[in-house]
Amino acid sequence: MIGQFGRFAGGDIRAWSVASDTGYTWNDLPWQPRLGLSANIASGDDDLDDALLGTFNPLYPRGNYFSELALLGPRNFYNLHPFLHPFIHSTYPAGPILLRDASWMDLSGFLAGLTQGTQAYKRNRMQRLHRMLPKRKVVCVGDSTQSDPEAYADIYRLFGAGWVRRIFIRKVTGIAGMDESKNAPERFEKAFQGVPRGVWTVFEDPAELYEAVDGLVKG
Repeated sequence: MIGQFGRFAGGDIRAWSVASDTGYTWNDLPWQPRLGLSANIASGDDDLDDALLGTFNPLYPRGNYFSELALLGPRNFYNLHPFLHPFIHSTYPAGPILLRDASWMDLSGFLAGLTQGTQAYKRNRMQRLHRMLPKRKVVCVGDSTQSDPEAYADIYRLFGAGWVRRIFIRKVTGIAGMDESKNAPERFEKAFQGVPRGVWTVFEDPAELYEAVDGLVKG
């Protein structure tokens, strides 16, 4: 909770803001679902004719905290977000989820997302991930529809087996209008030139990876 007090234009300032994230987790149920409510409230002025200023001033707001277009800021504002998130917590290990940059508040990231080719953008994101987690080991999972093979191969050549343990590429089939050359063996051989054959695998059925994944888990 934040309170603002002082003087402005001959009148008193009496403004406030509250942010909370509360919920309840059913630990005994499958997936341990959690029902919660995120609330962000900032005061507004209830009488424009008096000298008392009641509108909260966020000073240095980050607008895309409230919406991707950053049209709204935390003043005279009620923002409620109910959430139920069993899937992420039950399916993925704890850690950050890095999404594509697409905010008007981050102009460089927004323009890069619009103008960079897929391969360059993914390579840039993974280089950022390496700066964040240089001592971790990663497994790259992608598909053949875009430039995942080329991007992941670039990253392997840059950081080597010390960071990239395995690369798994799903060969996508049955998509109308898809360029079949994307699934050609020659495409994968060219993309992974210089990457040891034991590092990358092209698959169609996820069951093909069970043994490889078990091997990674066992070290």
